[in-house]
Amino acid sequence: MTYFTLHRTGSVSTLSLHHPPANFLTTDVLIELSNHIDALDRDPQVRAVVLASSIPDVFASHYDVGELLSYARASGISIDPATVRMALGVAYTIGRIPGLRAVLRSSQFTGVMALLRYHSIIERMRSSSTVFVAAVDGTAFGGGLELALACDIRLITESSRVGLPEVAIGIMPGAGGIQSLLPILGTSSTLELVRTARPLDAEEAVRLGNFHTLTTPNALLAAAQEVAEQISKRPAALVRAIKGSVYRHDRTPHRRAARFEQSEFMSLISKKSAQTAMEQYARDVADLETTPAATPFGERLYDQVLSHWIQAHRPAQHYPNSN
Repeated sequence: MTYFTLHRTGSVSTLSLHHPPANFLTTDVLIELSNHIDALDRDPQVRAVVLASSIPDVFASHYDVGELLSYARASGISIDPATVRMALGVAYTIGRIPGLRAVLRSSQFTGVMALLRYHSIIERMRSSSTVFVAAVDGTAFGGGLELALACDIRLITESSRVGLPEVAIGIMPGAGGIQSLLPILGTSSTLELVRTARPLDAEEAVRLGNFHTLTTPNALLAAAQEVAEQISKRPAALVRAIKGSVYRHDRTPHRRAARFEQSEFMSLISKKSAQTAMEQYARDVADLETTPAATPFGERLYDQVLSHWIQAHRPAQHYPNSN
């Protein structure tokens, strides 16, 4: 299955995700995205990339919770963060050896490798001389928002909602969301948003600086492509220097903090209490998929499932303090 369509006009390429019904991110989606980014970044004729969705009212809802659950259950035990950090180091080292990558993909390291792949994509987007523009229309939660935050320029439509709701099912952001929000919002606001799982409407997301431009669904793609085209006219060396100067100041501490975030995330999803919550959430989503309705699935996912989990979030209710 192909998850992305690629359209190119001049020096601007538009990469649109199509994984119905809700553009859930998965290992296969990330592998294809990684391959596209590698190819586009190597092409000297491509100067800017627009990341968009071909499904109305949804950018990328979040990472597939069912897949996360399968990763969590692969180890069969509760794992402490220090052990995960060691495993991440081993997986990162072995993963750079082509002959051993297949072994990791078919082992209990599968979840770790998926997480490392996502972080690798984000790191390449930031270090590239190619400019990435996010065109967000509809829902972008969890990994979907983390993908948008990895882009250099971010546009959002008026009816969109975004956030990091992972705490509602007993886990935390695992693909760099906290580290991306910190330089934008500061410590206090980042803590508030992540701890409460509070969603942001489009206007607040722009006001806080998470997104740069507010537009309408009909104007979104053209506006994003126009911004990308304007930037693509700048010399590649200049763009690379600007991006390097912006991101370099916190790159090393960001990497260390991201590795810490990864280890805590993997440790949390290994807990039985979090797995129970993820299993119930996945069932809620599956039930919604089998219920026919005229309303776009992305909108129903937020209104009928995700918002209820956020509102009903009570630590003792969803994930009691047990391992």
